This record gives sequence, C-alpha cells and structure tokens, in this order.
Amino acid sequence: MKITELHEELVAESGVPRSPGLHLSDIIDDFLNTLYPAQQFKDQGEATRQANFEKGFIWEEVLSRAYAARHIARPDEIICDGVACSPDGINLDDPANPILEEYKCTNYSSKRPPDDNLRWILQVKGYCYVVGVNKCIFRVLYLQGDYREHRHTLPKFYTIEFSDIELQENWDMLIKHAKAKGML
Repeated sequence: MKITELHEELVAESGVPRSPGLHLSDIIDDFLNTLYPAQQFKDQGEATRQANFEKGFIWEEVLSRAYAARHIARPDEIICDGVACSPDGINLDDPANPILEEYKCTNYSSKRPPDDNLRWILQVKGYCYVVGVNKCIFRVLYLQGDYREHRHTLPKFYTIEFSDIELQENWDMLIKHAKAKGML
C-alpha cells in the first residue's frame, strides 16, 4: 500500500455567489474588534480558518438541500443601504409569516445557545431587518457537544423572536459604525 498526501487548498464556497463590496459580516467583524480589542480573533492560521469555513458551508449546503422540499428557500444576496447580506434560508411554510433560517456549525459548547454569541445575534438581527421578518430559526450543529457528558456531534434547533425596535436599533448601530469607519 502506498499513501501520498495531497496538497490542495479547501474551496470554501456557499451556494450563493458573494458579490464584491461591503458585506454585513465585514461590518460585524470590525464592530466586534473595535468593541473588544483585547479579544481580537485568535489567528489559528489560514488552513484552520478555511477548514472552519468549509465545515460551515457543508452544513449550510446539507440543510439547504434537505429543507428545500419543506418550503425553505435559499435567497439570493440582498443589498440594503449598500450592505450585502446572505441569509441562509427563508422558511415559507406559512407564506403570510416567513421565518429567517440560520445554520451554524461550531466547536462551541452546546451549553451556549445562540443568544450567547454576539456575532450570531448581530448577524441574524441584520438579516431579519433586511428580509422584513421578526423570527429566526437557528439550526446549530455543535461538533463537540457540550464537551462533558455529550462529547459528540449534537444538532440543536432554536427559535428567536425580535421586536421591530430591536431590529431597527441593531441595523442603525451597524450602519452608523460602518459610516464612522469609512466602510460606507
């Protein structure tokens, strides 16, 4: 038997093309780095970063395909106030009351619900605002479970509802930050 390691780069691409220009994630990254400069992202190297993106995109793709038959559509990129947003899905089971779908694949502990992750909450509030909905279903795949009793991959699903005021204030804050930093 002969085994040879292949030296290829991961190709992390979501099912929706990403346009050039300012994306909501760019604003959120800068906002959080400004707010918490001592807690800047740990640089784990480009290969680790790409591998984490790939896991997330695979989870998104699997759920997008699995839920397509259940009236959950993957929308095209949405531009609002010059900011590109790429929601994972919109649940149209009840067309009169659509719900944002957000898919996450993470090494965080399953004891951390989505509202314990400021990045995720800023993101989905932004997506809810641009889509015009107040409710989000998080479908989270915790790769390490809770790191204690259940140290195995564990999917958990959550529903979060926001008020119109919460969504407007979040959007206004992010847009104000982007303008102050010269991003917009």
